[in-house]
Amino acid sequence: MVNIDKFGRPRIWANGKRTTVSKVVWEAINGPILKGHVIHHIDHNPANNDISNLKLMTRLEHDKYHNTILLDIEKLKYEYASGKSMSEIGKLHNCSERTIHRAFKKNNIPTRSPTDRAIIQHKKSGHIMSVGV
Repeated sequence: MVNIDKFGRPRIWANGKRTTVSKVVWEAINGPILKGHVIHHIDHNPANNDISNLKLMTRLEHDKYHNTILLDIEKLKYEYASGKSMSEIGKLHNCSERTIHRAFKKNNIPTRSPTDRAIIQHKKSGHIMSVGV
């Protein structure tokens, strides 16, 4: 059975553990993935696991490619605190929402709950909220 994770990657059970289809495909053709390496999807589509779309990269190369190392973390925190979504921040920095999410996670920056995000979105829409007592 294939499940899709929150980043759009198909995940399956293989060899007794949950893993991505891209890893299974890569390892079936090229052998085990070396420690400190990741599989990169050349077309940025995590559902396209054709071997011609997969590239082995070090974690550092992958982070540089997706700008996670080059991002100004303090600036990201300020933009997020001001109410911008991770998607909006990604657009400002020419990268994906996923890259922003990774940068937050890597730097232990807390993120908003779904309720907080809904309240911010509601305020941005210009509606007035009333809370009954």
